[in-house]
Amino acid sequence: MAEYWSKHWESRTDYRRDLRTEPLWETIKDIISNKGLVLEAGCGSGQWVVFFNGLGHYSIGVDFSVQPLMHAKKQNPALKLMACDLRSMPFRNDSFDYIYCNGAVEHDVEGPEAALREFCRVLKPSGKLMCSVPCLNVERLFSLWWIALRDWLKKRKFLRCIAGKKDPFEFYQYLFTPLEYRARLESCGFKVMAIRPYGFRKKGRLQKTISYFADKNLEFYNPHMMMAICQK
Repeated sequence: MAEYWSKHWESRTDYRRDLRTEPLWETIKDIISNKGLVLEAGCGSGQWVVFFNGLGHYSIGVDFSVQPLMHAKKQNPALKLMACDLRSMPFRNDSFDYIYCNGAVEHDVEGPEAALREFCRVLKPSGKLMCSVPCLNVERLFSLWWIALRDWLKKRKFLRCIAGKKDPFEFYQYLFTPLEYRARLESCGFKVMAIRPYGFRKKGRLQKTISYFADKNLEFYNPHMMMAICQK
């Protein structure tokens, strides 16, 4: 996985400083309004670390992959960044006012609990966690049979050979329903304040017609991601 993420970040050299136009910002801006010590878990190239610093916070970024951290340090040597495993971080108990984690914990094949428990450990009492994962929304639930079949086919060696793929199939990520995600967060010691959908997927003509009626009544009909707002 370390090799995968290094390759993932090699071609990502963009470095945006103002992220207020991101849909993701709408899910957290009311939570992180008071100044504090912020940990970004899975910081990648450090864009949010820079952004949070610009808002007056003191921010630290950690990531499993060294490649994006090296790129970020070239852009800004003053950034506080560290390579470490999110499941075992070198910080004292009750250290941070906020933890921000965007699309990271779902990539652990053993599940997100180890990282979530570690987040709970290093958060101060009443500290806030903002942690997003892919959403198993209503549309995806209808196509869950295809998702399972597709992954089964990807694991077949002979089919991979026919497709010209030499590398073995590797796990990538989990999808969670809002209820399942809430239960996992609560089992790791968090009080869930809200789960906010964002990143609504582009739709074809038929999907637009269906979702015109569904979106009004089903909050999680079509979002790609969901952000959990939690308190320790």
